Amino acid sequence: MAIKIVTDSTADLSPELIQRFNIIVVPLSVVFGSRVFADTTDFRGTIFYDKVKEMKVHPKSTQATPGDFTKVFKPILDAGDEVIYVALSSGLSGTINSAANAVEELGAVDRVHIVDSRNLSMGIGLLTCRAAEMVGKGQTADAIVKELERLVPRIRVAFIVHNLDYLYKGGRLNVAQAVMGNLLNVHPMIGVADGKMSVIEKVRGKWEKALLELVAVQLGKPEKVDPHMISITHSAGVPESKFLYDKVAKIVPEANIVTTEAGAVISCHCGPGTIGILYIEKE
Repeated sequence: MAIKIVTDSTADLSPELIQRFNIIVVPLSVVFGSRVFADTTDFRGTIFYDKVKEMKVHPKSTQATPGDFTKVFKPILDAGDEVIYVALSSGLSGTINSAANAVEELGAVDRVHIVDSRNLSMGIGLLTCRAAEMVGKGQTADAIVKELERLVPRIRVAFIVHNLDYLYKGGRLNVAQAVMGNLLNVHPMIGVADGKMSVIEKVRGKWEKALLELVAVQLGKPEKVDPHMISITHSAGVPESKFLYDKVAKIVPEANIVTTEAGAVISCHCGPGTIGILYIEKE
């Protein structure tokens, strides 16, 4: 009996990581008016922002449905295998409930193991890759789930937002906050705590200053950073990712640094240029 590792598109895994670790990805969707597109499958990054300009409407994200998960889980179960699904935080989306409903309908509670990442983006991706590595080492599903649940509280995530337009369009700011914030060059730094997003601090000034503050906040205690995998995840922010890569490599020279690009679901909430550093903290 094999173990298949499944996650959803909000994990923001790169195509290279998906292929390397043989990970199956269930896409969420983004909706432009009456048109629905699959996250990461149809577009991501600059292509996504081109679509926003073309459609002239701000997109909304929608969770995956029980049917989406049934399509993925059923063939695996029919082949006699098990599933470990590493899910987007239950505090941010009902997607994990869709997966649970699919499992119940399939009567496969004992063969599909759902792990609430309590996180987003590569906060999910780091756990997913760790699970795949453990599968490669012959670990059992129970052992993998136990290890992932042990790691969940140690995921460290922080993103810095380039401008406030998308936070406003997504309903997280009013127009006055967005206008004043952009005029004053305010860059919110967003983290994840208890499965939900929150503003860690607001950095005022030039964009490079904001990037350096992100590095200071996330890597201020490099001895606590697990170098096994550090992710730099960006939304159409290639120059920023190269800048941060060099900074991270200097601070944690032994680190395995991966660069990934945010999918459309994450991007429609944060906007272009948004970038984060994500890792697992040592015990």
